[in-house]
Amino acid sequence: MPDNQEALDIIETYSENDNVTFSVNVLRDGGNSNLRKVRINILDKTTGEAIEEVDVLTSADSVLFANGNDLPAELDNRFLYSNTKETTATIGGVPAGTAFYKTPYKEIFDLLFFPYMAPSVSITSSLTDKYLEMGTSVSSITFNITIARGSESITGISLYKDNVKVATITDTGNSISYTFTESFNTDSTFQVRITDKNGTYVSESFTYIFNNPIYIGTIAEGATISEAVIKGLNKVFNYNPSDLTASYSLTCDEKCFIVAYTKDVVSVLDKNGFDITDSFSTKGDINLTFTGKTGYTLYKYAISNLTTQSNFKLTFNF
Repeated sequence: MPDNQEALDIIETYSENDNVTFSVNVLRDGGNSNLRKVRINILDKTTGEAIEEVDVLTSADSVLFANGNDLPAELDNRFLYSNTKETTATIGGVPAGTAFYKTPYKEIFDLLFFPYMAPSVSITSSLTDKYLEMGTSVSSITFNITIARGSESITGISLYKDNVKVATITDTGNSISYTFTESFNTDSTFQVRITDKNGTYVSESFTYIFNNPIYIGTIAEGATISEAVIKGLNKVFNYNPSDLTASYSLTCDEKCFIVAYTKDVVSVLDKNGFDITDSFSTKGDINLTFTGKTGYTLYKYAISNLTTQSNFKLTFNF
């Protein structure tokens, strides 16, 4: 018996004839008290001394490993590459600097033949106007979602509004249509995010801005200015708030041009580009109310001198 093994009790003995006894001993490895082995000896029945050690005849599927595999299965697991998926790239996916010390062969081959491919997502929107009118609301909006799948399964598809998750979208394929039916009347940004086991991937964003209308039109000379009069003028709201310019063509007969906005008009140009700001000499303030917006919004108006024009283009800068 090796020095580092300790014999435990004989757990079974039996005799095949008068002179020979078989014994089954359980051995404990001296370096690991949990590891046990079995040894079978032929003993001299009289003296109890071992005559010879007997080799045990068994089948490969009778040898079991701690993970439950028999010998053939364990050999397959250790030496045969068992991944049945088709490759997702034409080259290996192992980045420079990767170490493989004590890495199972299967993991190495997975990295070589099945590199991680990130998914991507893009969206389009049924609402094509970016700039909307303050005081109005959007009752629904449909997003068409296109997913380019990667090497891993998609585990989640979500719609976000202003960085807050507002809907979980069912994965029905690479092209998905989803309608968001919660009404909104304030500036909002939408995007779709998809996830796999490695991370989250974000679509482009759609931002909708509710602009205060720029009111432009004509009024009679000396007319009383009220909220109803201002809101009865032509409205321009599809403008970029960072570039406040509005153009409009008007026709009037012995009337005055009027413009109203939340900011003072800086300049007014005619169709030839001439500055006619000085002709808008009558100015004042008025409070307007808008649905969905608390309180009043202060508007500033400017009225031109009496004039008669046909299809006269005015450009207002604020």
